[in-house]
Amino acid sequence: MNKLKEMIASLEGEQQNANARVLLNLLKTKDVQLGENPSEEEVEAAISECLHMHMAASQKTKGNGAAGRADEAFLKKASEVVRKYLDNSNLQYRENSSKKDRRSFRLGMKMKHCNLSITISVETNPRTCRVEAVLPITGYDVYDYLFCREICKENFFRRTGALQYDESDGQILYRSSFPIRSGLHQEDLEQVFLETARSAESCYAALRKHLAGRYSPLEIEDTLQQIDKLVSKLMQENDNADNLDDNSDDHADDEN
Repeated sequence: MNKLKEMIASLEGEQQNANARVLLNLLKTKDVQLGENPSEEEVEAAISECLHMHMAASQKTKGNGAAGRADEAFLKKASEVVRKYLDNSNLQYRENSSKKDRRSFRLGMKMKHCNLSITISVETNPRTCRVEAVLPITGYDVYDYLFCREICKENFFRRTGALQYDESDGQILYRSSFPIRSGLHQEDLEQVFLETARSAESCYAALRKHLAGRYSPLEIEDTLQQIDKLVSKLMQENDNADNLDDNSDDHADDEN
């Protein structure tokens, strides 16, 4: 029996923890790879390789464990800041901790011109605080062209956050996020939270008419002119593409 088999037998005869089972599996795999009657040098090299692999895996596990504990502590502290701010502001909320790297706090907020559904999320990968306000309106694909133009205009002047439009379900929200690598501070959270709510309300007023088709005669005329230019340009590009295809076919026939 060579040294590799002796180590396997010794480990199998002991009460094993998870760490020992990893080493045992490495040794068994290497024993199968060596086959029958390996040289002493091959056995020594195999044992050395297994020990190095096991040590590297152990160090990685310890590192991941330490990082996981640090993230958990960070998330707990950041969540306490959010709870304290919401409680002090007398805002009712629901907390969601279903994801290991995120805590979310959802609440309703009544503004002057609309009601918003707002979610505050703190995340560890990367360490970020995100505030999202869902607008009480839904986009319709028939007005997508005009609607997306308006979103671009609104976002251009925004210093914090931006409008987001989900074409799959028509949901419209205003999203802000900022890094919290050194921790979440209540003053920063309050500033971004209130700015997000105010911006969402402001955008709601600007976007409503685009979702209901409430345009003035002048706006309708301008839109039709823009669409006419777009259609003409697209038709021209399509004709150019067809001509290129025809020329390519003629050239191929000449070569044949």
